[in-house]
Amino acid sequence: MEMIGKTMMEEEKKNKRLMKIIIIVIVLLAIILLALFGAIAYLSSTKLKFVVNGQATKVPDGMFIIEEDGNVYISIKQFAELVGYETFNGEYKLISEEDPTKCYIRSQNEIASFTLELDKIYKTKPGVTNNFEYYSISKPVKNVNGILYAPMDAMVLATNSQITYTKENNQITVFTLPYLVTYYNSKLQTEGKYLGLSENFDNQKAILYNMFVVQKEDGTMGVISGTGEDIIGTKYIDINFLENTKEFFVTTEEKTVGIILPTGKFKIVPSYQELKLMDKESKLYLAKKNDKYGVIDDNGKIIIYLEYDKIGIEPSDFKSDDITNEYILLDTCIPVKKSDKWGLYGKNGNMILPVEYEGLGFEGTTKDKGTNKVLIIPDYDAIVVKKDKMYGLVDTKGKELIPCILEEIYSITEAGQNNYYITYQGNKINLQDLVPKESANNTQQNSNTNKTNITNTNGNNTINAGSNTVGQNHVDNTTQTSTNQVNITANQV
Repeated sequence: MEMIGKTMMEEEKKNKRLMKIIIIVIVLLAIILLALFGAIAYLSSTKLKFVVNGQATKVPDGMFIIEEDGNVYISIKQFAELVGYETFNGEYKLISEEDPTKCYIRSQNEIASFTLELDKIYKTKPGVTNNFEYYSISKPVKNVNGILYAPMDAMVLATNSQITYTKENNQITVFTLPYLVTYYNSKLQTEGKYLGLSENFDNQKAILYNMFVVQKEDGTMGVISGTGEDIIGTKYIDINFLENTKEFFVTTEEKTVGIILPTGKFKIVPSYQELKLMDKESKLYLAKKNDKYGVIDDNGKIIIYLEYDKIGIEPSDFKSDDITNEYILLDTCIPVKKSDKWGLYGKNGNMILPVEYEGLGFEGTTKDKGTNKVLIIPDYDAIVVKKDKMYGLVDTKGKELIPCILEEIYSITEAGQNNYYITYQGNKINLQDLVPKESANNTQQNSNTNKTNITNTNGNNTINAGSNTVGQNHVDNTTQTSTNQVNITANQV
């Protein structure tokens, strides 16, 4: 009996030890499982999450680069295609070659262009090649493994989307403009106070700045804030939001136009037939009253009196000139037209060139094939003018570089570059030979060594550039008395 009792006690001890071991193993397994769950939860929390229009979406490989300081770079083409844009290499305004350092994206309403290492983008409408709105962005576009990336704020502007990054939960959230329009339209219509949002695309972009252009059933329009408060009362027959300046162009029932700021205050009181922003940097506006045009500043002050039949040119007439602002040439000169005569003003309102020229630019035909019509010659800071059916060049200060004695001024695109030519008394002359670009750009050079003579002596002519004779048919006749000589130096051009 003693042996049996002893055996039973030993067996019981073994069982207790086994139970302890099992409990320890279970505890260890539980700790391991908790650690695994914790690790999974941690990895899940650190993994980038991507939500588009309220739906969780798999993060496309390589679409985002998140830097240590929290800055987000986005693959331009990948993101644009995700939100419904087409993508292209090159630059839209130049219809350039497949340049990998540049690209543009396009929707049915807008085009946005990017350039490597540039901290600006520009936007325009499809089919428009002469009216570009430039926007500064926080950081330059960069290239990573052959792919162009832009900072998040650039993609907000370019794709008209709301994009936010929350560092705490490592999440990028995107709302596209069509989604936002549908959402807020439904909300407004449910409330019943307004018919809905304006259908104008530019007005819909105000949503991205927490402002809403609304309309009533009678067609009147106004602007409300995100909290529903009135910014602009619904009493205008038309409103147009200008994203570049965050202003609203309003049209009254009397069909007069003015500008209202996002604060609801007038910037320019409605008193004009038309208003249009000419230049954001100089804060100038094209104004029309009594069927005449002029220029005012952002305080409503008259810069150029409203007495002209036309201000600005038609860039489509000079397609090779890459004119980005039809109202201000070479970022300096404002073309004006009155009674079929043209002149130039500066952005400060000072007259640069009297209104006495028959035209601006050469639009005629030439014997050469493949020639381009010319208005501006950027390398010389020059503008083509016409007087007495002849052509000449003036600079942006109104100084006469070549008087109106030329039959033609045109360009020929060769190897991707515009080369400029003039015709003087039937002779074709390369402007580069007449005044080299390096001379034109270096005013410190000795003017005597770069002096060019255009000499007309009763039908005989010589054109000399420095010591090189460029012209033809020179006859040395010291008895001629009717002589017209024009000297052009590098300092002049």
